[in-house]
Amino acid sequence: MRVFLSALVLLTVLTGNAAGQGGIIHGKVTDRNTGEQLAGVYVIYGKNHVTTTGQEGYYRLSSSGKLNLSFQFIGYESVTKDIILAEGDTLTIDISLEMKVK
Repeated sequence: MRVFLSALVLLTVLTGNAAGQGGIIHGKVTDRNTGEQLAGVYVIYGKNHVTTTGQEGYYRLSSSGKLNLSFQFIGYESVTKDIILAEGDTLTIDISLEMKVK
């Protein structure tokens, strides 16, 4: 009985933590013309939240609700997406950025 109660408490704590984390958005950012992955792209979301893409061009963030995602990189046109992310959802959003032409 003691083991059962301990397992039940642990399961409740883990489930509660997972539910409070929101949803997950992840993807890859590449150059539209070459397909090359872009490292260091700013992914701006929510209110004052920012992450960047890693060496392979991948990003991952956790949030929920109505979000405005903005992908910004020097020398490239910015891309903005409006999404709604429910808690527990996982979205894959791959983005191709186009170089600015002057």
